[in-house]
Amino acid sequence: MLLWSLMAHRVDAMLRRRDVTPPKSRASNISGRGEVHLNAADDAAMPEVPLGDTGSGGNGAAPAGGLGVGGAPLRSSCGCFATAGRVVRLLSTSFFCYAIGLACAYGAVVPFWFIGSKHLQEHFGMSISTADAVMLIPEGSILVLAMPVGLLVDRCKLSVRQLLGSASVATCLIGVSFLTLAWAPIPAIAGCVLLGSCYALSQSLGWVILAYIAPPEIINLCSGFVGSAINVLPALLPLAFTGRGSVDLTILSAVAFVGAASLACGAVCAAGNRAPLHPEHAPAPIGVLDSMARVAGGGSFNEQ
Repeated sequence: MLLWSLMAHRVDAMLRRRDVTPPKSRASNISGRGEVHLNAADDAAMPEVPLGDTGSGGNGAAPAGGLGVGGAPLRSSCGCFATAGRVVRLLSTSFFCYAIGLACAYGAVVPFWFIGSKHLQEHFGMSISTADAVMLIPEGSILVLAMPVGLLVDRCKLSVRQLLGSASVATCLIGVSFLTLAWAPIPAIAGCVLLGSCYALSQSLGWVILAYIAPPEIINLCSGFVGSAINVLPALLPLAFTGRGSVDLTILSAVAFVGAASLACGAVCAAGNRAPLHPEHAPAPIGVLDSMARVAGGGSFNEQ
């Protein structure tokens, strides 16, 4: 509880300092990246909030009987929820669709590592050593495809809508590959190569999208949120397995299809000018080098 109170206090102080949650009357001053541009009158009227301010005197001191961090325990708890509410209001519909889709893509493949070797032995008659070797294909595909995918994204300057749509197609094909391994009479290696290629594409695009779909003020917090979300299904989904390989792979395929649908919804929301990046110029080309080059006034990227 103490750790959550400290984190909420710091995030709330940062949000109050930067005023990244403006009132509706100034909503038109929000740029495509979720940044707020205040005019001189707004800036002059805004009080400076020191980082140590806890709302109980401005010096971070706790009242008598408090915990010393963010005030009394009840006030700390309320502060956690209030800060969480402010953070949620910063995030777009596309971000939540993206987080759910990436969590389903990751959550569909990781449990396959637990049951894949047994399924290959029973369904395809492989030996233990051969099945274990084939199971290296899905994860090893990322080693081969991650760098080319990143270079392709920068070279083609894909928009957020295009990135989400591509990730949706890749996640859908993950579900198809599971159905292929479960029921189709084709070689197991072919199904694992399809699974590995689509998984590598989905994961590579997923982490690329995060850099552009999360508000820059809280991108580290969003990264932690997504990192936690992608581990929910790997921890819980094995509890639903039946012990029959084909049935369990069908369950994994259903999870992948849910993720594909969520990513597709995110792409639709981005097309409707609700994506956090460049809604007034959608689809806008993006890339790491382009983002670094668009520093206002020619200053350094760190200063910006």
